[in-house]
Amino acid sequence: MAFENPFQKRHYSVVSKNMNTSEVVINVSFRQGSNDNPIERNRVGIFLNTIDNIVKAGISCVVLYVDTEDSLVSRIADKGITIREHATKGYGNNRREAMRFAAETFPNAQYLCCIEPEKTDMVRFVLPMLTYLQKNNFKLGLFNRTDMESYPEDQKYYYLYLRSAISSLLKFDLDYAFGPVVFHRDVLPYFLEYKSEHGDLWDSILAPRLRIIKDGHPYGIMDIDFQNDPRMTEVESAHSDMIRKRFDQVNNVGPSALRELL
Repeated sequence: MAFENPFQKRHYSVVSKNMNTSEVVINVSFRQGSNDNPIERNRVGIFLNTIDNIVKAGISCVVLYVDTEDSLVSRIADKGITIREHATKGYGNNRREAMRFAAETFPNAQYLCCIEPEKTDMVRFVLPMLTYLQKNNFKLGLFNRTDMESYPEDQKYYYLYLRSAISSLLKFDLDYAFGPVVFHRDVLPYFLEYKSEHGDLWDSILAPRLRIIKDGHPYGIMDIDFQNDPRMTEVESAHSDMIRKRFDQVNNVGPSALRELL
């Protein structure tokens, strides 16, 4: 059953055939982890699929990594991707480093895109969002998923709870906890200068968006039929480590959003 949006949309998607791929650069932060961990082992192949989709789309990309084998680093570099090891530690620091590196490596790209390595399906929405932002002179592009049935049950309800709660406060529908974002480099300082009071985890990429909106920068929200990779759904479903992660996410994302909005 498809998810029915309970709130009125503020903006809708616009797709154009005239897409300038040099105007946007994707940044990805990646950790390979242990081959003995089935979730981390599965994520490697999915990440390579994500990279393949980025290359096929002709979009510039930088990858920053930690805890990753040299052989995998070489495979990614051989695909023409700019890649280097993280110089920082911690979730928030890693994300900010990746954004900064992307902006410095591709100074002519006016827009930056952040996606997670396992979101293979997300690549197909980057260029439509770029066109949408350029056409409307928006500084920030956010995504609302229209269907949540591809996710494990616990992950689905984590996302839906945060969406309902934060949308109620914002007075418009926002798939708040969904990580991917496209934004103009004019608002990059909101991310780079963010100081966390909540552990500097997922809030590091979510809370700055609220500040951009609150400060009056124009933004758009695009509805997308994103599908979670079935390989991730299979390996993460009913997994105790992932259930613990969802509790950690609620305890980080919820309070940090309330601090921004109340």
